[in-house]
Amino acid sequence: MPRPDLLRILCIEDETDFRTELVEELVALGYQASGVASGEAGLALLDGMGPESMACVICDVMLPGLSGLEMVGRLRAHPALVKGAPILLLTALVGRDDMLSGLRVGADDYLLKPVDLSLLQLTLENRLQRLQDMRPAPQPLPGGGGIRPDLLAQLSRRETEVLTLLGQGRRSGEIATALSISEHTVRQYTKDLYRKLRVTSRVEAARIAIGLMLV
Repeated sequence: MPRPDLLRILCIEDETDFRTELVEELVALGYQASGVASGEAGLALLDGMGPESMACVICDVMLPGLSGLEMVGRLRAHPALVKGAPILLLTALVGRDDMLSGLRVGADDYLLKPVDLSLLQLTLENRLQRLQDMRPAPQPLPGGGGIRPDLLAQLSRRETEVLTLLGQGRRSGEIATALSISEHTVRQYTKDLYRKLRVTSRVEAARIAIGLMLV
């Protein structure tokens, strides 16, 4: 299985039931999957993420608004997508010309609906393993206690702001005031940060913030 930072997958699919099923199956396989109903919503989600945060996109060809083919170029140019990240197109029926059109604009592969889950699993594992093999292993920051600089790539802009304030020793109420959000939202961001950074306390999170020179 690829590294944890290569497990984030975005599913762009307008059929609600199928999108929900696909996300649930990906989560069951160990991926961090998010689902949206349109290309515009997918781009908005990516806009809120840090650089090279998303490792793969599965996108339906027939979408309201931007089509899957139109999305490929926009996804390739988006900084939140890992360089070389696989883009897989979903379609109920694909002819030779349609497939060539997708490959010409930069898609990596097609998945036919209904999706064969075993084929999906193998496709993702092979594609993401190949992506991992192409990427140099991140080196710990000098004096950073083994902290990898690519940790920031896993965080959204808001999560980075919360981590910075945690590194300053701020309490939840102070963070909420500084960022103009509720304490409940701060606690949710903190919980997500603990999961992503694999820590269990504010002290550990603060150490990482310092190691990343956020403080």
